Amino acid sequence: MSTDSNLLLLSPSIRDWVVFPLLIITFLTGLLRTVTSTLLRSSKKIPPGDRQIRGVLARCGRLRAAGGFLAKDRWESRRRYWTSSDQEGPLRQGSKYLKEGEGGKGKAAAGPMANPAGAMEGMMGNASFMVQNMVMMQTIQHFFSGFVLLKVPFPLTKGFKGMFQRGVDLPTLDVSYVSSVSWRRASWGTARGRRRR
Repeated sequence: MSTDSNLLLLSPSIRDWVVFPLLIITFLTGLLRTVTSTLLRSSKKIPPGDRQIRGVLARCGRLRAAGGFLAKDRWESRRRYWTSSDQEGPLRQGSKYLKEGEGGKGKAAAGPMANPAGAMEGMMGNASFMVQNMVMMQTIQHFFSGFVLLKVPFPLTKGFKGMFQRGVDLPTLDVSYVSSVSWRRASWGTARGRRRR
């Protein structure tokens, strides 16, 4: 400890033996997740009509979201184009495709209940994500628990102690110090949030 009783002297070898391995584990885990999700994704081709309908709905959604920023005459011209009463409007063509379907069968029953394989694909992706995360967190907990990595440069309340100091059971340690397990969990949470957006 240094002369001030509230400060710890952090060893520079922690960077080489804890921080760099945690960064490598984070990178390899992200790479493994990418490869796993690619392998679990089905290779079924989307029919051209479905692709067209999805594109039309995406464009309509963007127009609806940005409608408040358009002038009234521009908004009306776009609305007339998309919802024209004759059969030439893109939304009318999409509804015609939905009524006809492929081979004369209607496609009104599209959804997870009509195609359980689509729901199963998502569940398999979530299960593989959870298994990878559990294995990685147990490995980090086993090998890197008990290390203090850094000190946050601003004061924190005692409520943050459980969040910032997992794996370090020192009741007298200042709340501003962050343990290796907590740092890994925080970086995993931000990466997961970025991936969902």
